[in-house]
Amino acid sequence: MASTYETNSLSWQIRQAAQRLNEGVEYWFAQLDIDPPAMPNWVWPAALGQGLFWVLVTGLAFWLSWQLYGGISRYWQGRSPAVTAPAKPDDPSGYSSRHWWHQAQAAAAAGRYDEACWALYQGALQRLEETQTLPQDPSRTDGEYLAGLEQVNALRQRLSRTALRPMQPYELLIRTHERIAFGDVPATAETFQRCRRAYQDIQK
Repeated sequence: MASTYETNSLSWQIRQAAQRLNEGVEYWFAQLDIDPPAMPNWVWPAALGQGLFWVLVTGLAFWLSWQLYGGISRYWQGRSPAVTAPAKPDDPSGYSSRHWWHQAQAAAAAGRYDEACWALYQGALQRLEETQTLPQDPSRTDGEYLAGLEQVNALRQRLSRTALRPMQPYELLIRTHERIAFGDVPATAETFQRCRRAYQDIQK
């Protein structure tokens, strides 16, 4: 039983490899008819062999764990959305149109043009609320807002022959929001500038 252990242990295999190397060097020098240099007769303690074995196993386990962690991290990063949607309050109508103007400027300065255009869109809806033109309704779609504005405009024309301020700024903001939110069209700096000018026209 002891003999089987010795021939299977790591230290025994290392000693065998060293012995073969020693014999190979002696054979090579014998062919050249040169006396070989004295080779050290290394004896590997069993504890050293076992220690090297466990260091190797621990290093391999650590490397595999690191690879697994990296793979899982890359998988979850791939599942995450590339662009984080802007944080939107549950009730946007609770903010004034001035608040949305400042939010838009801050978002644009940070290069978040989608968020900036969305803030101007919310500001336009809030402006309709503040001027008692068309109350905000979270369930109302962009198309319903435009239809409501057309009805208000037509009614004002019939009653006093004074139409609502040009519909174009509202339409531009609402259509832009529609394209960004539902058409998957990212906003650019130029898009924001168009929305900004439209919002300024609404505020006049």
